[in-house]
Amino acid sequence: MDRKFWPDPEQHPMGPKVHFDIQHFGWHITSVSAPMMPPTYAYSTGLYETLRVPELVIFGLHPNQMAAAINALGALQRAGRSPFASGTRLARFWEDDTLPAAFGAVQPHWQRKVMSVSQWFYRQRVVPALQCYWPDDAGNFPWEPHFDKQLALFQPTLSQPSAKKAGMQHWTGIDEWSLYGPFGIEPFGPGGSA
Repeated sequence: MDRKFWPDPEQHPMGPKVHFDIQHFGWHITSVSAPMMPPTYAYSTGLYETLRVPELVIFGLHPNQMAAAINALGALQRAGRSPFASGTRLARFWEDDTLPAAFGAVQPHWQRKVMSVSQWFYRQRVVPALQCYWPDDAGNFPWEPHFDKQLALFQPTLSQPSAKKAGMQHWTGIDEWSLYGPFGIEPFGPGGSA
């Protein structure tokens, strides 16, 4: 998408920051959290625009850790690594490269609910998006039978179509923007906190 086709930054409370980050860093990171509603999460906007690779979303960790992970994954893509796809696993990524990471496709309806800044930037088009998953202490991922069920609330599986299977029952009928508004979203650029 040529910059002349980018949305007007004045049409969104975060528009100028999103435009700046994508122009200068290649992507923008939005971190979403609310004290009464887990999980926290972070996602990219601009990876698809600048590198033609899927946008990323991560749930359930500290915002700085999620932003650093998205930046590290974006840097791998920029350096020429083959694009991540659903089913891709990195043997060593989390916890100082001692735990694996896995990727799964984000269902379009979840993308519309939880990635509102990306949806605004891409003018409501669904673009490729992947969720990056972290394992429990035993190395199990959320869809595996021995995954620590106490962690399930913090890491939904957006590859699942239904709210119940995705672990997103509390999200039914709401979206990120109506829930949090512009003040509940903390932007992070690839260089660190905004």
